[in-house]
Amino acid sequence: MKLDFQKRLRLWLEENGLIALIALILAVLVYLTILELVSNTTTRTLPVEIEREPGLALMAVHPARVEVTFRGALAEFQRLDRADLRVVVRHPRGGEAGVARLPIGSRNVRGAAGLRIVSIDPATVEITFDRQGQREFAIEPPHLEGKPFRGRAEAEYTPRTAVVRGARLQLDRLHDSGVTLKLEPINIDGRVQGFSRRVAILPPAEAWMPEIEPDS
Repeated sequence: MKLDFQKRLRLWLEENGLIALIALILAVLVYLTILELVSNTTTRTLPVEIEREPGLALMAVHPARVEVTFRGALAEFQRLDRADLRVVVRHPRGGEAGVARLPIGSRNVRGAAGLRIVSIDPATVEITFDRQGQREFAIEPPHLEGKPFRGRAEAEYTPRTAVVRGARLQLDRLHDSGVTLKLEPINIDGRVQGFSRRVAILPPAEAWMPEIEPDS
């Protein structure tokens, strides 16, 4: 019985094998076409993060955000709302100060595992970087907001300087132009006695992601 079945199957394949293969290919193509038609797309604006090499500092990243289009089912898109979506690009090894254009691909998108990425716009990011340096900047007195209950208020603060680390040429330019560091404002409205508070030292607005020591 088994041999008879195998013989019949072999004869059927010899007579209809080509037709069966064509039918299978058509079925797969139809399935993929239907899947393409019923799936949905969504576009999200994601921040661009640069993993820099030690000793290098970023001066600019353009663009700072890119448009990423995903394709999938609506249920899958719900994961995107809870995911930490971002684009991470690694600085090329051994690079010196200057400008570099880095390609962005699906492998650079973090937090979207399992979803198909249709497009990334733009597909490249331009970074300006320099050797890392540091300069010491003076700190301005804190800005006092409001008025005390009576009399006037004065602020004493320490330290009076802080070290800023970042792009060497950028820090040199800011330091030579007399830029000083600001502190978070302090609200004294209605105060009746003195108090102490730790406030953050704000980075220079023109510096790109600097490190400040101390930071408050």
